[in-house]
Amino acid sequence: GCPPPADALWQALVALLTTVLFKDRVGYASTTLLVALLALLPDAPALDLVALELLGVATVVAVRRIQKRSQFYQIIGFLTLFSFVLLLVMRSASGQMAGTSGTELMTALLTPAVAVAFALFLLPLVEPLVGICSDLTLLELSDLNHPLLKRMALEAPGTYHHSQVVAQLAENGARAIGTNALQVRVGALFHDIGKMLKAEYYVENQRPGQGGNKHDELSPSMSSLIIAAHVRDGIELARKWRLPREVIDFIPQHHG
Repeated sequence: GCPPPADALWQALVALLTTVLFKDRVGYASTTLLVALLALLPDAPALDLVALELLGVATVVAVRRIQKRSQFYQIIGFLTLFSFVLLLVMRSASGQMAGTSGTELMTALLTPAVAVAFALFLLPLVEPLVGICSDLTLLELSDLNHPLLKRMALEAPGTYHHSQVVAQLAENGARAIGTNALQVRVGALFHDIGKMLKAEYYVENQRPGQGGNKHDELSPSMSSLIIAAHVRDGIELARKWRLPREVIDFIPQHHG
């Protein structure tokens, strides 16, 4: 009553990746589907399948509310303890407690750490392929120490403050209607990054005694071209910094 190491590793890895990328419902479904496929194999031990299902469910439960990468260390600890207890319970249920080997114990203890390590390595590679930006990536982008946001704070401080206020308002609004508040917050933080290239042409960055409004010296058509250009400039800047598509989309869409 102990699933093979490769099966246990794949189960934990699949459950972890699908939950982080597609939320817990998909994680539970993929866990059950993988066990169902293994059940089709000839002579598949029932206890092994039960153990794999429990391991997958525990992995989904552990990662479904993850908010930062450092929590993966807690997940490793939880899953390691769970795998160890699961091994002992399965061995006891099959009447083979005395036959538990050191290899099986090491497998139970190391599988969670290996699965998490693989997941952290694969996530940045898988996200662009499936066109999904996970909450972990969004959390990293929401850090105000992001180089692009720090640059905006220096070059366009008014726009930086405006973006923070909009992000707070939008996040609260998104949470009230049950949509992805984190995604909305990050999109709002980066929606006006294109203004950095001509910061002095936007009123929030103009200060009294600094020469007045630059648009007073321009024709209306030229003013409109400069103002509208911040959308195109923002998209180009976001692509240069390799921001996810879900975040880049906020730049043109915040003007309709």
